Amino acid sequence: MSTAVIKKSNVLHAFFCGGAALNVGMSLFQQKGLPKNEADEGFADIKTTYIDTSKSNIKSYIGEDFYLIEGTSDAPIDGSGKVRATNYRAVSQAVPSILHKHKPGDLNVVIHSSGGGSGAVIGPVLVSELLAQGKDVIVIQIGSTACEQEIRNTISTIQSYQGISEKRGKAVVSIYLENNKETPMIENDSRARVNTLLLAAVWSGRNQGLDSQDLDHFLNYDKVSKFAPALTGLSIYSVGVEAEIAKGQAVSSMITLVREGEDPTPDLLVGYHSFGTISDLASKAVKVPTPFHLMTVQGYFTGIVSRLQEKLSEAEEQYRVNPVHGLNMASVKTQDDGMVL
Repeated sequence: MSTAVIKKSNVLHAFFCGGAALNVGMSLFQQKGLPKNEADEGFADIKTTYIDTSKSNIKSYIGEDFYLIEGTSDAPIDGSGKVRATNYRAVSQAVPSILHKHKPGDLNVVIHSSGGGSGAVIGPVLVSELLAQGKDVIVIQIGSTACEQEIRNTISTIQSYQGISEKRGKAVVSIYLENNKETPMIENDSRARVNTLLLAAVWSGRNQGLDSQDLDHFLNYDKVSKFAPALTGLSIYSVGVEAEIAKGQAVSSMITLVREGEDPTPDLLVGYHSFGTISDLASKAVKVPTPFHLMTVQGYFTGIVSRLQEKLSEAEEQYRVNPVHGLNMASVKTQDDGMVL
């Protein structure tokens, strides 16, 4: 591991895809005291792009950071109505133009909901193209169990990422959050914002001992471990919190940030580990206790998909045990327009 400080102006490009993610991104940069495009504060230079199929979630101050997927004059687009197939073709055609106009960074963080119809398609299609271009990517996706359609979409989105990994031959590393009764949307939106800032600190280029090759090996763990590329979970935890590794899971790679004089040694066996000392500027801004660890977890999404599929099975069982009886109109005379007189 190199002891040199890497280049001083790494760029983290945050792509906020779909309405839910636009709300996360706009709130992030409205909060006081948070870095915005300030590499000299110990964070990566944060660039933002907001992408959607509708203008319903945008505000005027987004300006040129916003990309509207409009479709064609014959088939205009105005949202997806939680149906993922609605705008898939238009999204696929738009992504090359998006990345031409909004250039990828040293790290590209793609944020979206997994239960909707727009962000859940824009995000994965964008990630697929970024990987095809050889770019480093981390996904922050927010699943949902609010209704059957959102559960189905969440499952399909997760499965899409495994398909993308197999097609591209590269790992898809993803933080997964979930809106449910235990964890409300407002809390997950906040977590998405905090995680984005933590990633900006890790990828700042100013952490002593943590060079660009270390970060590349963390995401592309198959280069330095026996684990094959796959859809892989990303967990972040700090000192005093025990890492949660379930049966059937394994840590393929880990990055640790410490403050001066702290021991970076992880408390569990991992496939690959590297560490750096957080910059003084970031140390003052980041209130997270150190050491804090980022780890890629194999098998992370297997249990999530199984649990969501069980929820769908429960819903289908409700249809069987509680059949709905419609109004019987067999003996009722109706007019040509359907009216009963």
